[in-house]
Parts: sequence; structure tokens; C-alpha cells
Amino acid sequence: MSDFDFGAVHQQVQAQFGQKGHKWWANADGTTDADDIYFAIQAVEESQIDYTDNKTDTSFTNKTIPAGFIIYGELKSIAVDSGSVILYIGDFKQKV
Repeated sequence: MSDFDFGAVHQQVQAQFGQKGHKWWANADGTTDADDIYFAIQAVEESQIDYTDNKTDTSFTNKTIPAGFIIYGELKSIAVDSGSVILYIGDFKQKV
């Protein structure tokens, strides 16, 4: 018998394909909550963004991405300096 958790894997795959929903995000929206994780950032128009890669704990600032471009990963602390993006929800950590 395997210890593999198919339910957890299925939920992660669903999240990666937007099954947990999305948010439209622009400059006026500020920075996302540092505990909230997103699996993708898609530029609606050419956008300049700041974000942190949660896996490597690397921060990126003033990155310009063209319209339609998608950044995949485990992303957090996302801010839009210009333009607008769609954030695909990955996981919201429990708030204490």
C-alpha cells in the first residue's frame, strides 16, 4: 500500500490550472498579503511588477513583463508598479 496522497496532489494540480480562482491586480491594489501564495501571474497588458519566489525566497523588483506573459511558481508579496495582471490563487495560509 502506498502513502501517496492523491487528494493533495489533485488539489495542487487544480490550483495550478486556476481551479482555486483568480484576482485581477493593479497598482492601486497595493501588495498582496505576504502569507497568500499564487501559482501564476499573467500580464493583462505590459506590466511592471515586484514579487517574491517563495521556494527560493528570492525577491524580484521592477520586472517588466509583456502582455500575455505568464510567470509560474509559488509566488507571494506581489505588487504591480504599472499595468495590470491576473493572479492565480494557489494557497492561502491560515491566519492566526
